Amino acid sequence: MLTELTVATRRNASLFARRRHDLARYVIGIHVCSLGVALAIESGLGAAPYDAVLTGLSALTSIPFWLTAWMLTAVWIIVVKALDGSVSLSQIVHGALFGPIIEVFLWILPAPKSLPIGVLYGLTGVMSLGVGIHLFLSARLLSGVIDTLFETVSTRFAIGRNRVRWGFDLFSLVAGVALGGAIGPLTIIVAVAVAPILAVLHTFDGRRAAVKSWRGIRLAD
Repeated sequence: MLTELTVATRRNASLFARRRHDLARYVIGIHVCSLGVALAIESGLGAAPYDAVLTGLSALTSIPFWLTAWMLTAVWIIVVKALDGSVSLSQIVHGALFGPIIEVFLWILPAPKSLPIGVLYGLTGVMSLGVGIHLFLSARLLSGVIDTLFETVSTRFAIGRNRVRWGFDLFSLVAGVALGGAIGPLTIIVAVAVAPILAVLHTFDGRRAAVKSWRGIRLAD
């Protein structure tokens, strides 16, 4: 009896340590990812397509970036529901975390005073995006509203997730241009570079994501 109790105690302690490690990866991941978004925006060379939409809407309406992100997330929830999909509270919480964190980084980061520093911001931002996304995916805790949007559209209309991702990025690119968002050469680099960064990290990191793909980006065979 004592032996069984000891084994159970050790098993629970191991599980707690693993979940604590997962939580640490998740928290670090969303902060690193948010830093990447802020660096790209501040670089002056363009942000990720979706972030360009948010910056354009924020500038056009004078609504803070974080609130703009929340409002657009609400739109995606409505779209998912209209397509007979479902969104959990944890997904809403996950999506809501990024806007305020990005806003803080935008407030902290100084604007680059030269093109080389802007390039450094941009390249660091791209790497931070890839690393941050990998970290919170490999934590295996939460997924976001846009992830569910991609899955719902893919299932409802029988479209591959990779096509959904490229369609979403193209739509965001056009909308970003129309809204006067942070569009530039880095916008294309972000759209193209995140996938290989995730693939490399997924291959060499012992702690892999629980999913085989993310928004159409293949992570494992």
